Parts: sequence; C-alpha cells; structure tokens
Amino acid sequence: MNVINVVSFFDERMAIQGAILAASLADTATAERPVKFHVFCIGDFQERFVGLVECLSSPSFSVICNDIDNPFDRGIPAAYFNHIYCMRLCVGELLQCDRVLYLDADTFVRESVSDLYDVDLGDKVIAAVNDKVFNLNLMKDSNQTYFSGMTKVNVHDYYRRVIGIKGAYFNSGVLLIDLKKWRAAGVKERCLDFLQKHVTALFCDQDALNFALGDRALLVGYEWNFMADPGDLSDLSSPARGPRIIHFSGPSKPWSPLGRPCAFYSEYWEHVASTPYGDALVEQFIGRASFEAANLEASIASNAAIIPSPIRPIEIAWAKYVPSVLLKPLAEALCTLGRGRVHRAGVAMWNVFKSRQLRVSAG
Repeated sequence: MNVINVVSFFDERMAIQGAILAASLADTATAERPVKFHVFCIGDFQERFVGLVECLSSPSFSVICNDIDNPFDRGIPAAYFNHIYCMRLCVGELLQCDRVLYLDADTFVRESVSDLYDVDLGDKVIAAVNDKVFNLNLMKDSNQTYFSGMTKVNVHDYYRRVIGIKGAYFNSGVLLIDLKKWRAAGVKERCLDFLQKHVTALFCDQDALNFALGDRALLVGYEWNFMADPGDLSDLSSPARGPRIIHFSGPSKPWSPLGRPCAFYSEYWEHVASTPYGDALVEQFIGRASFEAANLEASIASNAAIIPSPIRPIEIAWAKYVPSVLLKPLAEALCTLGRGRVHRAGVAMWNVFKSRQLRVSAG
C-alpha cells in the first residue's frame, strides 16, 4: 500500500478551498508514500480545477480530476437536493482501489496521512472520529426537539431509536474506507434507503452513514479530524504535537466573512499564503463580504416597513447623537443579532443613517 489514495467531492464554490486542500496534501506527501488525490468536480469546472492544481504535480503527489453530475434520483429528495454531501456514498462505484481516505473540502492537512491510511481496520468497514461535541450535546439534553415537516421530533429519541446509536456518533468529514467491505455491505444502498424513509434527517448523509455503519466503524484519535470549533487540544493524544487534519466544520470557516473565529485560523491563512491560491482566496473573501453586505442591506430595507417612520424613540433617545461613521456598523450589528426589539432597533438606526445621508446629499 505505498500509494495513498485520497478522494474529495465539491462544487465550483469550493474550488479554491479544494485546491488549498490539495496543496496541503502535496506539502505533506513523501516519495516513499506518494499521494494520489481523486477529485470529483460536481458541475462543469474540471478544466479550471486542473489549471489550478497542475503546478502541484510531483513524483510524490498527483491529482486525478473528473466532472460528475448529480447521480441521485428525485425519488430520494434528501440525496438529490444534498448531492454535494451525499456524493461520498458513491465512492464504491467511482473508485476501483481497495482503500481510500475521504476528506471534506473544508479540511486542511498538517502532517502526512500515512499513519491513518495504514490503520488496521480488522472487520470494520471504515475508520472515523467520534463527534465529541455532538455526543455530549445529545447526552446532555434529552428534551431537545426539532421539526420534521410538521411533526416535532425528540432529538434523543431520533438518534437512539431511528439511527440506532448505541455507542458514539462519528463525524463523516474524514473517513478511511475499505472499499471491498463497503461494497459487500451495500453501504450506499442502506444509506439511500434510510434517506428515502427519513427525508428530513438532521445531518442527511452523516446520519445515514451512522445508521448503516454504526457498529462497523473503528473510532480513531481526534487528531485525524480535529474540529476547529471548539478546538480543544486536550482531546488529542499528543496536545503538544497538535492535530494532523483540521476540519473547519460548521460556521467556523476562515474563508467566510461570516465565519466564527476558531483554532488554527491564522495557521490556515499562513498556509494559504504559501500556496499559489492566496490572492484568489482573498478575492473570494472580499466578494463574499460584499455579497453578504448587500444581502444585509436588502434585509434591513425589507424589514424597515415594520417601523413607519425613521423618527422613532431610539433616535430621539440617543441614536441621533451617534456619529454616522459608527451608526452604520452598529445598525448592521444589531440587525444580525436577531429579531424582536434588538432587530427593530437596528432597523431604526439604519433609517437614521439613511436619513442623514439624504440630508447630506440634498445639502
């Protein structure tokens, strides 16, 4: 098993992040353990991605790119509408190798993945990492509910009875897969059957994989799928060494203007600066920030109707004394905090800001 096969799926929105992941794999690959990165581009952007990563090719690292369309039937809406995530269910038919390491596009590799790739799976189908935060939350609050369509569902009951979790719930962002056992166990078919019956599964394919492989998953150390949020280094077997694969899951995305600050945020950007993709990611970041700002302004404008006039108590009280340079960011902050009084205050402050702009332009 000299060659390490790695696979990832993403659409054009994550092309730059996929190239940065490729660069991290290239940086940590060795001549003794070369990495072959299989990339499936969901949508027609294979040529563009090949152009991005061709500079990374070396005797220790290569990229194989393929365009792929949504393979799921509308009869299974959960898979069809979430195909970007469910594509990992197709690895058994897309790859002919015996073993592959699956990585989400929002991961970042800090050290060689050879130790993980060589893990003895025994009779298990996959190796994965326990989703510690999820499991703690699941055990802590047995009364938590969510709406499945029009029905209120108890989360604890859903995961214990529907998915059938007896031990730990694993995160599917990093998976070492024995493809022979995967095919023999009919993992894809079992997952699709689950998704057909549970259209509103909370975590879609991840729930399905836990249902299909719960007792056939080998749990490995947190260093192989380290959640940047909350980023607790004490979970690692060697905290001083740090994680070996970082996963920017949930809202903790360094490349998103709305991303929460998280562990290894700075290291990620330092790594980006050492790749050919730094300028492209900065440009994408600025573009997304402009887009989010435009969306926010449209949201504020559409909600301004709940306040009949820009002259409201908040202006009379103190907003009219706030300098314009502070009024706009303060209004935006209040509007993003939520609904109710806080949101209305933000809209009112935005109206004050706009009315000042009008007076300035009129003068």
